[in-house]
Amino acid sequence: MAEEAGIDFIQLSGIKLLSIKNKGIIYKDIGVKLAEKVKIPIIVTGGVRSVDEMNEVLNNSKIQYFGLARPLMCENDLIKKWKEGKTKKAKCVSCNSCIALNKDYATCIFNRKKPDIKILEPAEFKTIQMGEYKISYIPDGKGYTIPSLAYLGSTDDDWKKKQYLNKEGKSLMSIGSFLIEYKNEKILFDLGLGDKHFSLPEGIWDGGDLIKNLKKAGVNREDITKVIYSHFHPTHIGWTTLEENGKRVLTFPNANYYSSKNEWEFWANKIDEPISIDKKDFKEPLEGKIKFLKDGEEILPNLFVKYEFGHTPGMINLFLDTDKKKIWFIGDMLHSDLQFENPHWNSFTDNNQEKVIKSRINIFEELSKPNIIIANSNFIKEAFGYLKKEKDGKYKFERYTK
Repeated sequence: MAEEAGIDFIQLSGIKLLSIKNKGIIYKDIGVKLAEKVKIPIIVTGGVRSVDEMNEVLNNSKIQYFGLARPLMCENDLIKKWKEGKTKKAKCVSCNSCIALNKDYATCIFNRKKPDIKILEPAEFKTIQMGEYKISYIPDGKGYTIPSLAYLGSTDDDWKKKQYLNKEGKSLMSIGSFLIEYKNEKILFDLGLGDKHFSLPEGIWDGGDLIKNLKKAGVNREDITKVIYSHFHPTHIGWTTLEENGKRVLTFPNANYYSSKNEWEFWANKIDEPISIDKKDFKEPLEGKIKFLKDGEEILPNLFVKYEFGHTPGMINLFLDTDKKKIWFIGDMLHSDLQFENPHWNSFTDNNQEKVIKSRINIFEELSKPNIIIANSNFIKEAFGYLKKEKDGKYKFERYTK
């Protein structure tokens, strides 16, 4: 019927929210079935990102063509790169920011100019010496969020007044890990996002620099002795495994892996949800190997575990108490230092909204005591800082400058 009507081809496309893990060519299955029933060419558009995936479809179905839009906005020379064998996967992460954030014309967020506001920079590599301990922030990447969606209770104007928005109206967050070195021990607290990109309506996140930045600290993958997860959100577990010889293997082969028991049990059956752990990349490689930490447990001399449930059912912080200074690794109790001034702003990822607010407010008094350094991998520009209590009782974050 289509041929008789003079139709030259059928293009399958539409709107469908991609999950964190790109599922590949979105309309492949229906396209394969349709191509069996008609003689005119079928074009599938949406989620076309990989040369290998396209070849698989071409070799195993009657589909003949693919449509691309967003990938070419991101890389206008993508087809040339594919022909020359320079890359097999498109850079596009399907975030839709090319359309949603610019009303006048479409442009990829990866190709936009950096904002003029200098405060909007991800935290950089930094090392602090504390007695026998050496603490380093290891960057892995960054994320851009729509603050009114990502921080419940806030408005875009709240962020704009503080100059925390870029030209596209998005707020920035850092992604990274903390390296804790003590004698022969080398601990990583959280593992960043990994060499991945993902998007949700609330924002986009981009990782991949952790291993490169570990080398700045003179540390190789094989040197890590312990990995401690604050919790199991994607920007904290990404480098659990990597691919070697076609298989997923533990990135840090000589390390012991730790979390709270509550966290492991909560996420154990949450697979392939918008925010979940990956069975092959995370759960299976750690089963039987991960060990559980108790509240107050001393991991190394003067390095303690602190339970801070709320953001997730089993999130933990670390607290290092040396003679002169203390450092508190606060995990995802906050995603922005503006939450010190606005503790009722909750992240859209907070599991228990009321509980995390109480935990946040209760800890502020402790964090504001003298000689306590705060460490947070989400904060922009600087991952370390101090909390000051003002005369009016409000709290203000000051970045570490030494």
